[in-house]
Parts: sequence; structure tokens; C-alpha cells
Amino acid sequence: IQFGSYPQSEVTNTSTISALNSLSSNWVSYGYFASGRQSDYMKYTDVVYNSEKYRGVRFSSYRPTSTYSVTDTEAAYETQFFQYMRGYRINTTYWFKYEPIKWIVLDPESGLIMSNLVLDSQPFNNTLSDSVYATSSIRTWLNNGFLNDAFSESQKAIINISSIDNASDRVFLLSYDEI
Repeated sequence: IQFGSYPQSEVTNTSTISALNSLSSNWVSYGYFASGRQSDYMKYTDVVYNSEKYRGVRFSSYRPTSTYSVTDTEAAYETQFFQYMRGYRINTTYWFKYEPIKWIVLDPESGLIMSNLVLDSQPFNNTLSDSVYATSSIRTWLNNGFLNDAFSESQKAIINISSIDNASDRVFLLSYDEI
């Protein structure tokens, strides 16, 4: 099924990129953690152009491999093998078009669905605390950031609330047993 929308395909048309770059934008920090503290090295903006929604992503340094402590060796490794090797450069804006999310129906009776694509990459936890899903950063992001970015108010209203680890969520990661 298709339900909601999220930035997926990278915009490669140079005239569209130029037009998107010329729009005024309100840049927001992703608030990712590096070396145990929140950082503004990666920001995003959402804009509408020709009735289509786009997300711009820009970073001032490459995303660390670790939320907690990043050594010079890790930073060099990351620069060579992650964003850099995928063609992403510092201080360049990359645009992604919001497109319908395609879901695989896992259980029609309960309404359990799973995206057919990996839609984003987020740390499990931004703090040096227990790795418990109920208090994790990923759970907060799924039920706030992702939920609000991907679904309209009317869509959110029809998403079932599930009880996961003594918490009530609309969006959640599958457990080991569910996978």
C-alpha cells in the first residue's frame, strides 16, 4: 500500500536544484549527537516548488560514526568511506523529493506494515544511558519527527496506537521476534 510521504529520491536535474537553492529556507538542525554532545553539523529544510515538496540537506562536517566519542582515526575513516565515498560533499545542499511511502502489509488484521525501503538513518540513542527502546532517541524521533514529517493530520488520526515495551506508539521498530 501507499500511505504518507517522505524525502526519497535525490534531485539530479540541475535547473530544479538551482531553483530550489534560490528559495528562501528555514534551516533546522538535526540535533545529532557527536562525542556525547549535540551538534549542528547537519541541517535540513523543507520547501515547496511547483506544487511538490522537497527536503534540502546540508552539513558542515561529516556525520561521526559514533554518538559518543569520535577519534581522529574514526573521523578519517568515515570521511573516506561513508558520506564522502557516496559523493556527498561538505557545504553542498542536496535535495530529495517527498514521495509516497510504499508499505508491505505484514498483518492485515492488526494493520502491521513495514516500509519497503530504508527511509532514514537515526541513532538508537543519543545519550549514554541504557539501551532500552522505551527511553531511546529513535523512539522519540519515530513518534515525533518522522510521524509529523511523513503523515498529514488526517493520516495520523487513522494510524493504530500499539503498546510496545509498556509505551504507546503509532510508529515503532519491529522487535527481534517480529522480524
